[in-house]
Amino acid sequence: MRYANPDLKSDIDLQDISLHFIIRQDGKPYAEEINKYDRIFQKIKQYSAETITREVLEKYRTLVIKAGKEEMIHYDVILTTCAVGGSQMCVEGVQNSVFQIIVDESAMIPEPFCLVPIVAHKAKQVVLIGDHKQLRPVIQCKAAADLGLDQSLFERLFTQYSKQSISLNWQYRMHPAISEFPSQEFYNGQLETRQSPLWTGSPLPFWPLLRNERVPHLFVDVRGQEEMLTVTTDEGNEKSKSNKQEARKVVDIFKFLNTEHGVDIKTIKILTQYNAQRSLIENELKKLCDDQYDPNRNQISTVVSSQGGEWDYVILSTVRSLPAHQLEQRPTHGWCIQNMGFITDKNQINVALTRARRGLIIVGNKELLKCDQFWGRLIERYEKMRCVRRGEEFPYPRVGTFIMETVVDAVVKAPVTMTDSGVVCSYLRLEFSPYVPSAYRADCLDTPVSSMFAPSFLCICIMGVRMFIPFLSCLLLKKVCERVSLNIKR
Repeated sequence: MRYANPDLKSDIDLQDISLHFIIRQDGKPYAEEINKYDRIFQKIKQYSAETITREVLEKYRTLVIKAGKEEMIHYDVILTTCAVGGSQMCVEGVQNSVFQIIVDESAMIPEPFCLVPIVAHKAKQVVLIGDHKQLRPVIQCKAAADLGLDQSLFERLFTQYSKQSISLNWQYRMHPAISEFPSQEFYNGQLETRQSPLWTGSPLPFWPLLRNERVPHLFVDVRGQEEMLTVTTDEGNEKSKSNKQEARKVVDIFKFLNTEHGVDIKTIKILTQYNAQRSLIENELKKLCDDQYDPNRNQISTVVSSQGGEWDYVILSTVRSLPAHQLEQRPTHGWCIQNMGFITDKNQINVALTRARRGLIIVGNKELLKCDQFWGRLIERYEKMRCVRRGEEFPYPRVGTFIMETVVDAVVKAPVTMTDSGVVCSYLRLEFSPYVPSAYRADCLDTPVSSMFAPSFLCICIMGVRMFIPFLSCLLLKKVCERVSLNIKR
C-alpha cells in the first residue's frame, strides 16, 4: 500500500466544505464505518504490524465512493480538479445535472486533462479562464511536447477564435511601473493599472527617481559563476544550476529590506527558476537570519510554483552566468537556449515579473542576459530609467543611503526651473563620488544647481565625511541643499 505525502495537509479553514471531511462528520450515514477503517489504516501505518489486503481496500474504496455520491447531490456548486471531475464518484453523484463547467488556470493544463470533465458531464456551457502568456503545461517528455502536448486547450482555442474571447485588461496588483514592461511585451500595451491599496503608499527611499517619482524596480548586475548538480539530490534534479555569488547578493538584499527599511519578511518573496539555487539561497538565509528565518513561511520558491501568488517585494535570481570571453557577439536562438536555459522561457519570465506589488529587484549577469532579445529590451529600459546597479553598489550602507536621499530629496526634487540649464555642479560628482553609487551621480549631474553656493558648502560637507563625522555632515548638507534650492527660487 502506498501512503500519501505526510507533509501535505488540508487547509483547516476549508475542512467544512471538503468532501473528505464532510462524509466523516457525525450524523452522516457512513461516517462511523469510514472512521473505523481510518483508525485501522492509521494503526497499520504507525506500527506496520500487518498488511492490508486488496479485498479490504476495495471495500473501503466502494464505501467512500458511495458516501461521496450521496453527499454531492445536495450541492449546487462543486469545486474539484479536472481529473476528479471525471471520476466515477463525481459523474454519478451529480446525476447529469451539470449546466456549466468553469476551468480556472486552464492555460496551464494539458488539453487531454482539460477535456476530462467537459466530456464526462456534457455541460451546456464551458468557460475557460487563464493566461496563455504565463505558464504553459509542464510536459516531461520532449517528444510529446514537440508534437503539441504542451499547448493547452485554452491556447489553441484563443489562437483560432481570439475575437470571441473576453480579456480582463484591468490590473490592481502591481505598481504601474512594474506592470508597464510586461504589458508592452506580452499584452500589446493593453494592460491598464487601477488604483489599489495593494501597491499605493510611500515607496522605499532607495528606489531610483524618474521625473520626481520613485521607480520601484532595480536590476543588480552580479557576475557570478554558475555551478551544476551532476546527480539528482534533495537540493535539486540532475543538471540543476546554482550561483553562490548571486545567492549571497540575494540574501544581502533580503536582509537590507528587512533591517534597514523595516519590511516585514512575510511580504518578501525570493524567486528562482532552479531548485539548486533555491536550496542554496535557503541555506545562506538560515546562516544570516539565524532564528528569524522560518522555513514554513516558504519565502523562497521556484517561478513555476509561484504562479497565482503575489507579494509586496520580489527578489528574482536568474542564476545563469558566463565569463565575458565566452559570450557571443551575435548569439543565435539555439545558443541562448543552451547557455541560458529556463531564463529564455518568456512565459516563466512573465510570471516572475508580475508577482511583485510594490517592488521588484532582479539579480543577474547583465552582459549574458543582454544576449537574449527579450532580456536585452528589459535591461535597456532599466538603464534608461537608471535602474541598473553594479553588485558592489547595492545594497549600500545606511550612511550612504542617508547622504544620497538627502541630496536627491533636497536638490533633485526641488520644484524650480532655471533658465541657465547649462550650469551644473560638476564639483558634486568629483567630491561626492566615493559616497554615492554611480547611477545616482547621474541624477546629480542632470540637475542644475547654483554654482554660487554649492562648491564651498559641499566642500565642508565632504570634509566632514572624510573626517568620519557622517551624521553632522549630512545635517549640514541638508541645510546647504535647502539654501541652494531657496537661492534658485529667488
